[in-house]
Amino acid sequence: MRRLTAKPECVRAVAFLPDGRLASASGKKQVTIWNPADGSVSETIRTRMFVFAIAVSATRNEAAFAGRGAPSDTHSTIQLHHLVGPHDRYELAWRIQGYPTRDTRTRSIWSLAYTGDGEHLIAARRVMGGGGMYDGGDCRWWDRRKVFDSAELAGQPRGYAVAADTSGSRFAVAEYSQFLVYDHPAVPPAETHPFSNHWASAVCFLPDGEVMIGSGQFLLSSDRHTRTGRLSRQKTDVRMIRTLAVSPTGHVLAVGGSPGRVELLDLPSRRLMTAYDFDLGPVQSLAFAPDGLTLAVGAEKGLIVVDVE
Repeated sequence: MRRLTAKPECVRAVAFLPDGRLASASGKKQVTIWNPADGSVSETIRTRMFVFAIAVSATRNEAAFAGRGAPSDTHSTIQLHHLVGPHDRYELAWRIQGYPTRDTRTRSIWSLAYTGDGEHLIAARRVMGGGGMYDGGDCRWWDRRKVFDSAELAGQPRGYAVAADTSGSRFAVAEYSQFLVYDHPAVPPAETHPFSNHWASAVCFLPDGEVMIGSGQFLLSSDRHTRTGRLSRQKTDVRMIRTLAVSPTGHVLAVGGSPGRVELLDLPSRRLMTAYDFDLGPVQSLAFAPDGLTLAVGAEKGLIVVDVE
């Protein structure tokens, strides 16, 4: 185990780059690029927004960062960063409807995903709900082949979290009491799967093409051959699941959340292999290295990388 952050800080997002370096965001106006092997900082990328979400496309060799801007901003912003060649950086703007009565404090981007083919970038904003808790907001997609061509997702889901399959154009959106599976962002969802809880904080694709969400203590998953119907349900010892990650080999599922537990499950059996509590507080984000041998854990009190046995 190697601790990367010197001081306790809440690491909200982590993602490995294709070359094995690790990107992390701690809700500051920057993204830190680490060398996980020795814990050194390779690069610090300044941003205009407080970063809550990171997505990486190996196909495009591009990374996207987003989060919360200034209260006076009329748009939410996604900053794009080329990973090879000249490190060109440019931005995608997403207008905040109803501005100035709504601002970026109440409409921030919390979830990003590139489709497996690298052709589309999907984003979900959250809005402030009752009791100071965030609810799902709106979702948008950008055609990365046309740079700035974008539109609202078909069906206008109240997206809370998004994730994409590792190949092709399929992606999923977890929204209020259901999750949706899209074959393409410009067409209505191909699958709709209701569930009993209001919101799901985490969603991912399994190697067989099934979609899994984390809602409360439970893992819920679909059968891609069934357009509607009951979901499989598996209880974990993570009291509130916040993040899911599947290893590149497809053999391990990592589950993290509150109060600070990380579980590793074997795939496809979904049997518990091992569990950890790194004493870092609630786990916010998980990511596997490209070789599948290292897991990054971003939590309320810092960032670590661990070997996956």
